[in-house]
Amino acid sequence: MAKGNFGVQFWLWNGTALTKLAGVTSVKPAEPERGTYRTTTHDTTGGAHTYQGEALVEPGALTVVMDYESGSPTDLLLLAALADPDPRAYRIIYPGGVRKVDGFTILTRYGSPEMGLEGKQESTLTFQASGAGTQAANP
Repeated sequence: MAKGNFGVQFWLWNGTALTKLAGVTSVKPAEPERGTYRTTTHDTTGGAHTYQGEALVEPGALTVVMDYESGSPTDLLLLAALADPDPRAYRIIYPGGVRKVDGFTILTRYGSPEMGLEGKQESTLTFQASGAGTQAANP
């Protein structure tokens, strides 16, 4: 049976330690994908193309949606991460705190959200995973 999603956390390296992002409302973990290449030749039998899996997996992208607060510690951390081309450590802690994913990522998109007359400001972050994430129990 599926469980509720409340309680997910996203942490990002600030240069000294992993730091929990404030105001997170949604996290979509990376979806690794293995590419393939066609190995079909004129000797292929069976009436269909044949394929082989690529040696390396594409680690995928992560998406985080959060409440936006200009000048907050989270905003300043994200601005620094966006200016940094090097991968930074990240951690996702799943709802209930029993599972986590650790890995490295590069912030590729972050900006000020629309500034409407009403409602709250929300920002969507896009990260490119660098290397495979490691899933484990969260002590």
